[in-house]
Amino acid sequence: KRVSKNAIRHGFYSKCLLVQHRDGREDRSEYDGHYLGIRRHYQPVGWLEESRVEEIAVFSWRLRRLLRWESGMIARALATNSYNLQESKTSSLEEPEAVPSSSPEMDAITDHLFLPSNEELDKLVRYEALLNRQLNHAIAELERLQTRRKEGSTPANVGNIAKQSQETL
Repeated sequence: KRVSKNAIRHGFYSKCLLVQHRDGREDRSEYDGHYLGIRRHYQPVGWLEESRVEEIAVFSWRLRRLLRWESGMIARALATNSYNLQESKTSSLEEPEAVPSSSPEMDAITDHLFLPSNEELDKLVRYEALLNRQLNHAIAELERLQTRRKEGSTPANVGNIAKQSQETL
C-alpha cells in the first residue's frame, strides 16, 4: 500500500518536472505549449525575467497536476462505488430487502467517497496553498521587474541613481 502511492508523491514533490511513469506519463509537447503560452504572454527580457517565467510555468503546471489528481481520485471513487453497488445488487438478488442505489440513505453513505481522508485532504490543501503562494510571488516579482525595466530603472541604473542622490546630499 505504501509503495502504491509513490507515483503520486513523486509526481508532486519530484525534482523532475514531468511525470515519466508509464501510468501517468505527462506529455513534453503539452508542457512546452503551456510554457510557450506563458512566455508569449509575459514576453520576458533578460535572464531574470526568463527565470520568473519558467517558475510561473512550473508552478502553474503543478497546480494543473493537482487538479488532475483530484479528478482522478473522484473518478476512482465513483468507479469503486459503482462496482460495489453492482456487486451488492447481484448478491441482493437472493435477499428480498435490498437498499435502492438512488435512495437518500445510499447518497449519504457514498458522499464520503468523493473526499480523500483527512490526512490526504490536509496534505492536498497545504500543497495547493504552497503552490498558489509560489505562483503569485513569481508573477508579482516578474511584473515588478518588468515595470522597473519599462520605467528605465534597471538594477545598474538604480545603483547609479542612489549613488547620485548620496553625492548631492
